[in-house]
Amino acid sequence: MKRRNFLLQFFIGVLAFLFGYKIKQDDENISLYPKQKNTLFGYYPEDYRKDNEKDYTNAFSHIISEIQKVGHGSIILSHNKVYKGDLIITTSNVNINGKGILKGTIKIEGEKKLSETDRYSGTNNITINEITIDGEGKRHGITIQYVYGITIDGVFFKDCIRSITVNSIDYRQHVSRLDIINNHFIDCQYAYFVHRGTSKLYICGDVKFSNNTDESTPNALIKRIATIVADGQDGIIINGNVMFGGSGTNKNIYINNANWITIGNNNLFAPNENCIHIRNSKNISISSGNNCAWAKKDAILLEECSAFTVSSNTISWYQSTGLNVQGFTGSGIVVKDNQLSYGNISSNTILFPYRNGIRLEKAGRTTVGMNTIQNFESKDEAIFADGDLNHILGNSCIGFVKKNSVLGSNSIDNQSYVH
Repeated sequence: MKRRNFLLQFFIGVLAFLFGYKIKQDDENISLYPKQKNTLFGYYPEDYRKDNEKDYTNAFSHIISEIQKVGHGSIILSHNKVYKGDLIITTSNVNINGKGILKGTIKIEGEKKLSETDRYSGTNNITINEITIDGEGKRHGITIQYVYGITIDGVFFKDCIRSITVNSIDYRQHVSRLDIINNHFIDCQYAYFVHRGTSKLYICGDVKFSNNTDESTPNALIKRIATIVADGQDGIIINGNVMFGGSGTNKNIYINNANWITIGNNNLFAPNENCIHIRNSKNISISSGNNCAWAKKDAILLEECSAFTVSSNTISWYQSTGLNVQGFTGSGIVVKDNQLSYGNISSNTILFPYRNGIRLEKAGRTTVGMNTIQNFESKDEAIFADGDLNHILGNSCIGFVKKNSVLGSNSIDNQSYVH
């Protein structure tokens, strides 16, 4: 028995030496735990915090300085351990991971680029994986400026004001190549937020927001306003997400002053206003199976937009009459205020809208074709078009008291209309 214990201790000692662990023995039980300074597995903040420090802010800062010297490194937040304090990242090649809980803000503050055209220089390669960020209803989760190449993957955001936000700086694409994937947002005011402020530039470029879940509970510390607000965005893909309404949600997605927008295969539920609202933007694709359900106003609203395709989406409301009593007042797809829209609205299924299935208001040069629109004795037209050079053809419109209304210099043909 003693010989076996000796051999076991010797074997464990060798492993500890090779892989950077410490040994702790209680009676006959032997356990290993990591040496927390610069092991093969990364830096552990608890080893850098001094006894007289109230939080981990200084410990985080010390680790970032160490990573800057080495050139790369990981900060590991231990399983279920709570870390209070802000983590400020000012260097490249930083990874934050673990199963710990941060009660603070991660501030990614890269080095300002010398030229707006040289957006691939400077601070880059930041990854954040699988930790929990608890904003406690009073803090942002992650703030970003002057950096490219960021991945935020599998993070649980709770009670954050802006879970992920790009700072308002008058600088062209000071943030780019941002992947936000596989995250869970609960009771946060915004999941992704960028606002260009007084700048007239696209301040953020090339964002992927995919496979995320956003929800809100009745007892949330702060009410959600929207899952995504993007103002001044040059390139964004929003794909495969689930965005629940509730708790004050005005819009699932709101985009303004943007270019190159792709929205596909999302489940968008029960906002007080719109599932998707895009303003003053161009090169837009809303297609490939978005499900937009129970918006109280227009489900998909495009204002002052051009070069767009809205295709193969399902837009629905409850199968009942009198929706206006419940506060439902909207149409399925609405395009307004651009006579040079150059758009295509096709192959959508729109069920039980309160007003129109498709509505063009002072919008021109749009083709509306092969859509299916179903209602029960609606008081409005299935399709309403007020603009110039729109072409409406091959739609199936069922259950509308009024026939389609087409004003201005538009064409309409090959309609299937059943009262």
